[in-house]
Amino acid sequence: MNGENVMMLTVLPGVQGKRMVGEDGMEGINDLVHENSMLQTENNNLRVRVKAMQETIDAQRARLTQILSDQANQALTKAGGSCDTTNLIPKTQHCLC
Repeated sequence: MNGENVMMLTVLPGVQGKRMVGEDGMEGINDLVHENSMLQTENNNLRVRVKAMQETIDAQRARLTQILSDQANQALTKAGGSCDTTNLIPKTQHCLC
């Protein structure tokens, strides 16, 4: 390694804001690096929670669809197999999508 590369490796963490020199002259790591790391961890944890919630929503949607289908089939059976299905499935105000 030439001298310029060694110097860049030494200076780079300081330029990036990771290293700092405290009042006592000791070298340390900037608080923002710690905060950024904690925020990234929290962000990853929240992503996992959102994914789990989405899977729950999808499962509930599938269950609701199955229940509505079963109700429609029961109504069809009670109606004697009539082809008039306009009133079998209740009209909802909210989309299930």
